[in-house]
Amino acid sequence: QVATANLVLVTHADHAVRDVAALVAAARAEPDKITLASFGTATVSHFAGEWFKSVAGIKMAHVPYRGSGPAMNDLVGKHVPFLIDTIVAAKPQIEAGKIRPLAVTSAKRSAMLPALQASTSPPGSRWSPRRASPPRPGPGSAMLWPP
Repeated sequence: QVATANLVLVTHADHAVRDVAALVAAARAEPDKITLASFGTATVSHFAGEWFKSVAGIKMAHVPYRGSGPAMNDLVGKHVPFLIDTIVAAKPQIEAGKIRPLAVTSAKRSAMLPALQASTSPPGSRWSPRRASPPRPGPGSAMLWPP
């Protein structure tokens, strides 16, 4: 292993969704009507979004961007409601109050965002969005970013 980079699920600062449980409820109420941006197709951001949707049992439309910068600009500009990005890329906008973090994709709280909840993998799974192998659905699977 050379390096790891934890990701963060973010929304714009004044979005009505305040936590992951509310996002899941909204996505279940309106399948495929809520969009989730990534910083590119087949990137760790994209895979983390697909992982989240799969484990949460929700359908959200994927909006791929050509990099973190354009995706963040559209999130801040309210053109997309949710984005999974690196903590390093998102932190300046979080500190400026322009976006709000909902959860990180690490097993432990991030030192960069210590007040934010951490994710957990489904029971019996060794998969996380930081690895390249897909999740194995099965009994006991649970939402990865609990409220």
